[in-house]
Amino acid sequence: MRFGVLGAVEVRGADGEAVAVGGPRVRALLAMLAVEAGRLVTAERLIYGLYGDEPPANAANALQSQVSRLRQQLRRAGAVEGHPAGYRLVAAAEDVDAHRFERLALAGRRALAAGDPADAAALLRDALGLWRGPAFADAGEAPFAEGHAARLEELRLGAVEDRIEAELAMGEHRTLVGELRDLVTAHPLRERTRGQLMRALYGSGRQAEALAAYEEARQALAEELGADPGPDLAALHLAMLRADPSLAAPAGGAGRAAGVRPAPGDADRAAEVRFSRGDGEPVAGTSPSPGDAGRAAAAGSAPESAERVAETGTAPLTPGTRPGAEGAGDPGAEGGTAVAGGPRAGLPAQLTSFVGRGEELTRVGALLDGGRLVTLTGPGGAGKTRLALEAAGRASGEVRFADLSAVTDGAEVPQTVLGALGLREAGIAPPMPGRPTPDAVERMVAALTGREALLILDNCEHVVDAAAALAARLLGACPRLRILATSREALGITGENLYPLASLRLPPPGASPQDALGYPAVRLFVDRATAVRPDFVLRGADAGTAVRICRALDGLPLAIELAAARLRSLTLTEVAARLDDRFGLLSRGSRTAQPRHRTLRAVVEWSWELLDEAERGLARRLTVFAGGATLETATAVCAAGDADDAAGPGGITGPDGVADSDGVDGSGGMTGPDGASDPHGMADTDDVLASLVDKSLVEVAGGRYRMLETIRAFCAGQLAAAGEAERLRRAHADHFLALALRAGPYLLGAEQLEWLARLDAERDNLHAALRRTVEDADVERALRLLAALMPYWWLRGLRSEGAALARELARLVGTRVPAGLEEEYAVCVLSIASSGSRAEFDDHLRVAVDAVLAAGRPPRQPFVTMLWGMAMGVPDVDSLNPVTDHRFLVGSDPWSQALGHVGDGLVLLYGGQVGDAERELSTALDGFRAAGERWGLSVAHAELARIAEMRGDFGRALALVDESIAASRELGADDDVAERLCLRASLRACTGDDEGARRDGEHAMEIARGAGAADALAQAGRVLGRLARTRGDLAEARRWLETALAACPEGWFGFEETRALIMIELGLTAEAGGTAATALSWYRRARTTAARHQDMGMLATLAEALSGVALLDGDGNRAALLLGAGTALRGTAIVADADVARLTAAARVRLGDAVFEKTFARGASMTREEALALLGA
Repeated sequence: MRFGVLGAVEVRGADGEAVAVGGPRVRALLAMLAVEAGRLVTAERLIYGLYGDEPPANAANALQSQVSRLRQQLRRAGAVEGHPAGYRLVAAAEDVDAHRFERLALAGRRALAAGDPADAAALLRDALGLWRGPAFADAGEAPFAEGHAARLEELRLGAVEDRIEAELAMGEHRTLVGELRDLVTAHPLRERTRGQLMRALYGSGRQAEALAAYEEARQALAEELGADPGPDLAALHLAMLRADPSLAAPAGGAGRAAGVRPAPGDADRAAEVRFSRGDGEPVAGTSPSPGDAGRAAAAGSAPESAERVAETGTAPLTPGTRPGAEGAGDPGAEGGTAVAGGPRAGLPAQLTSFVGRGEELTRVGALLDGGRLVTLTGPGGAGKTRLALEAAGRASGEVRFADLSAVTDGAEVPQTVLGALGLREAGIAPPMPGRPTPDAVERMVAALTGREALLILDNCEHVVDAAAALAARLLGACPRLRILATSREALGITGENLYPLASLRLPPPGASPQDALGYPAVRLFVDRATAVRPDFVLRGADAGTAVRICRALDGLPLAIELAAARLRSLTLTEVAARLDDRFGLLSRGSRTAQPRHRTLRAVVEWSWELLDEAERGLARRLTVFAGGATLETATAVCAAGDADDAAGPGGITGPDGVADSDGVDGSGGMTGPDGASDPHGMADTDDVLASLVDKSLVEVAGGRYRMLETIRAFCAGQLAAAGEAERLRRAHADHFLALALRAGPYLLGAEQLEWLARLDAERDNLHAALRRTVEDADVERALRLLAALMPYWWLRGLRSEGAALARELARLVGTRVPAGLEEEYAVCVLSIASSGSRAEFDDHLRVAVDAVLAAGRPPRQPFVTMLWGMAMGVPDVDSLNPVTDHRFLVGSDPWSQALGHVGDGLVLLYGGQVGDAERELSTALDGFRAAGERWGLSVAHAELARIAEMRGDFGRALALVDESIAASRELGADDDVAERLCLRASLRACTGDDEGARRDGEHAMEIARGAGAADALAQAGRVLGRLARTRGDLAEARRWLETALAACPEGWFGFEETRALIMIELGLTAEAGGTAATALSWYRRARTTAARHQDMGMLATLAEALSGVALLDGDGNRAALLLGAGTALRGTAIVADADVARLTAAARVRLGDAVFEKTFARGASMTREEALALLGA
């Protein structure tokens, strides 16, 4: 098949006939897959590309529906291939017109650069001939299309210009004039096209029209951009005025004209990086361009590159000079407009490219258009100076740049600005008698009055009062003056428009090289890396490393530039590994930069030195927070820790978990490093915090205050030097322990969503507090905090995260239980056991069990009861073993009572007493509903759905599982959602909805993979393997099932149940292939697990599966007996299970109805012991 996106989206078969594709959404999906032909496209990218920021509630299902429609339209098996992570169009790049176009266009560009215009023109015509209209013309309004279409259109225009360049080199000047006039009308700001029109006219003997075309270009650029033509176009104009002979058309109409310079430019280079295939030579650099003497005649480079950004590293403009302008040093001389490609008069020239601040540049320009004072604020190294210079380069009127970084006294500010304006403080001759010498400010006012000018005041933060006073005076006296200031804090005067400059945008972890290059932080890193290592190309695993570096450096341009510079001597991986010591690593900046910009430490230290004592005290204490803080939390923690810890951790009164109102002691005042009271105190925290925000040391968003990691690392060193670290860590832990304890009761009731959101906001702080208490061997605080967090982790589906922290703590505590913390210890150890990591902690588990049993009462901690059942497994219904019997653990509160009914229901269900189990689970459902607790509702709905499935009531089962999924989604519990989707997939398969079952299975796989949920991942693999088996694809079934078995941990009985079901499914797959011995081997392994946990439902499934082996062996009687034994063990006949129905039908055929019924009845009437003996269990 051939796929087209350069015009309407189309598909053509091998015979060239068009294949109908479907509606706009299906066409958009095909276009997305075609652009990545042969490569896997993740479901997340497809959903975003189709729906953008507003996907439907069931986005994954909607995507699967579109894929199904596309598959039906293509009518070719395997054309769209599904994978656990996404989909792939099974096609080569050459099968897609966009890829063929890019290959041909690149080949033409290279032929042109090599001096072969005839070959270049032919290749480029072939490339352009693939276009049938605007790219993705009928793909609807799919969000992905706009960006791709714009990029392809830019490449098309570049190819048109390259083709014209080749034809000019061949002497086709006269035939090109009409086409070029049309192109200039359509794209009036493309200087390369305008230059080609001038050359075509000139070479056709129409020199006057060529010069007129230049004037039209100049006027268009001035009106639209306020800029003059670029240096290449200006040079071409000059060459024409001088009648340069190199501009004549080549004789004979062939060959290469002097001055041809195709120069693909940065836009082409970016495209080449984006579409490198990874299966050949990476295309990362520009194509060769001839460097002939007639370069000026080439008239304009290719399209402008992506924006580039960084703090300037150049020396300030020499006072009184204006590079490239007449009358340098003359205060009355009029400044010129910006010249593309060269320095603007009055501004220092830049030595590096400008990357990634296009949107900011536009916004700053708009602020300057609408106001007279704009201040760029932000932390050191954010790129304020460079952005100011770029914005000034686009401004109209005269521009002056005053660098205040070297000023040490505010009184020197006026003289520094006076020099930047090209004025001297006093003339050579003495003043006239009786007339005072005018001061610097008066001279500036006199010089600027009536003049349209933009004055940049750069680096105001250390002389902010003097800079503010000067700005206010000048703006008040000079109505046509505008000021653009940069500072780490606002000037704070009337009429000021603030523009806080944020860090560069960062890609998410795991972004592909192509996606990563779409983010400014990575583009800047690659740009600067290429400057020191020309062979540097971002590909493969390097993309993830570069993203980690940029994220670790908060997207700060200066830090990113310094990191990229280290690639001179270190590999990318080595740079990333050394970022823990970022101040040591990033200590080699530009020798010509100001000292405070040469190293990362110097940048932050400069800001620190500008703080007063109260600001420094709060700044260093704020570093104790891992995820930012609210004003109230910052006040409480930063003021705490001065009193003795007599009341125990956090001012919490005792082991009953009742906390004081704040969760911290009320000692109040903030102390200095010597322990003396800080006179500023914490009563002023809000004012001091506001001051830190103003000075760009702290950011505020959504009511939370946070520091960039680089600033936090520096201030944390100051905290340690002040001797306050231990005290602040303890106060931080106390505060968040109190919060977690207070949240406990609310998490198990109707207000759980509100409290979950509160804990979500503090998740980083809660986990940091727990890790620090473990690091500090503070066992009491650590155990209490871990136990308090356990409900949060389970409700939010963060169990693996909680279990990992529990393992660290259990290793620290060992098997000696601290007095009064027996239940907290039990929560810790039981959470480990329920996660499948039992082997290392068997001794811990025995100690925990003994401690709980010794108490002889229901525990204070409700999750002891829940985790007990998860870790110990479901007991035999007749067992009186207190270790496995959960009933004595059930507390009197409503949630615990409902949980007790769940436990009773599961005991009865596993014991084959289905009716009694349903009654208990229904009672539990009522209890959770009355409490308003969603996790319990999800569990109860899911278990009732399983019972409805057993009875063949699939409508009720699906409704119940939908309720379960809805409750889990409200909680944001991805683990649970994935597991419930697996259950729904099985139910849909039972109703014959294999497509719906597959969608649910793949969605569950996607969620489980993202959440790192091993059990859900294994369950999803089992579901997809079963579906593959039922459609006859046994090889695919084995792949899914073997992968699922490998993913499923051993240990906890819940995982063991999943493992056993996978083994049974592998046996059914072997049986379907006719290999009885292999099937029996899998069934024996499953039997061992099922018997160990006395899971009657699983043993019933195993009995029914074993009947298939009996049939392969020709033993119909044993098959019927096993099918009956399955009913005996389960406690009910299973209805509408496809495998049971198939095996039952086969046994009936072999035995006849009468014999089958009699033998089946004998098996169904067996006692449990008899049925288990039949299985050999």
